Amino acid sequence: VAEGTAAELTTVELTGPGVDGTATLSIALPSPELETISEVQANYPCGVDAVFASADAVAAIPRSVTMEPLEVA
Repeated sequence: VAEGTAAELTTVELTGPGVDGTATLSIALPSPELETISEVQANYPCGVDAVFASADAVAAIPRSVTMEPLEVA
């Protein structure tokens, strides 16, 4: 769900139920906000289900999936 320049995107690695191994997703959301979501999801079964949308794609991330921000060089 990537819209924006590379400088505006945060890339995360997804793992957990429903993810075959790992997957990556680039999201136009500031890294600190994604880190907050990741911290909340770490307390499963508490947490949030996250839905990200762009003009042509939707990504729904359940609270059981781990999102780890990746360092992009």
